[in-house]
Amino acid sequence: MKYEIKGGNFPVVICQLEQNESVLTQSGGMSWMSPNMSMQTAGNGLGKMIGRMFSKEKMFQNKYTAVGGAGEIAFASSFPGDIMALEVSPQNEYVIQKSAYLASSPSVELSVFFQKKMGTGFFGGEGFIMQKFSTESNKDNGKAFNFKAKIAIVVLIIIVALIVIFNCFSVINEGYIGVKYRFGKIVNSSLSAGLNLHIPFIEEIKPVDTREQVYSVSTDAYTSDTQTVNSLDLKLNYCYDGTQLPEIIRTIGVDNVEAKLLVPNVAKISKDEIGKVKAEDLVQNRSDVQNAIYESLKKTLEPQGIIVTAFAIENLAFEDAFEQS
Repeated sequence: MKYEIKGGNFPVVICQLEQNESVLTQSGGMSWMSPNMSMQTAGNGLGKMIGRMFSKEKMFQNKYTAVGGAGEIAFASSFPGDIMALEVSPQNEYVIQKSAYLASSPSVELSVFFQKKMGTGFFGGEGFIMQKFSTESNKDNGKAFNFKAKIAIVVLIIIVALIVIFNCFSVINEGYIGVKYRFGKIVNSSLSAGLNLHIPFIEEIKPVDTREQVYSVSTDAYTSDTQTVNSLDLKLNYCYDGTQLPEIIRTIGVDNVEAKLLVPNVAKISKDEIGKVKAEDLVQNRSDVQNAIYESLKKTLEPQGIIVTAFAIENLAFEDAFEQS
């Protein structure tokens, strides 16, 4: 095979092939060729395909053969640099960095090379997996190494498979329900506590706390006889309605329930109900006012998916003038 390397920062190698002569390259490596070049694609075995994948090469190789006469084919580099020709023989084998392979004659055997030293693999900058060029005559000598390489590849596959399997499950703790998303869309909003299955990288399960929660706020209010309640401490106990939880997540967001539903409603409804009674009645009939606020909160919040379980006026204090009277 005759060849010529041309170009500067993005070089190209032009190969002149005699009739029935062949050249190998990774899938997608060809730049141009004469019409009489025949192409065949092969993986050359699962082990070699996986080895090329880990060394950042294409899994399949293309074989180009000149048919019916001499042919021409060119391969271009996909990144800046130089193209170097290496003479591979039983005495001259080469270990090259990942993605460095461009093309070769069919007699060249491309295999995986594993860096055995941990320090070099971690800190050398090239990683643990590289590529090795040898010749067909060295196949027997390399059988033991290839066997070790295959074992290492199998171990890597098993590790990846175990990672995928363990990522198939999510644990939901007691007091929570799981909400399953598929590409961001809710597909199940009532996963029970325990081990739940999902598809890795496609589905995700997020836990939502369904236990009773407490919201407390301090504010002020005015009675119907214009007395000021300048220290009004309120406490609301609530939980989520499971049937409406998907709508809460879509329209409000669980993390925004307090800011968007509780903050504007609890203080407003409490002030409205207190504003209907006189200060003296508020003191004497505090439980009645508290129940009225509770019923109003239920009527307002439950259609929005918030179940009100309890409400209490924990403390109220008037201005000093009213207290002294």
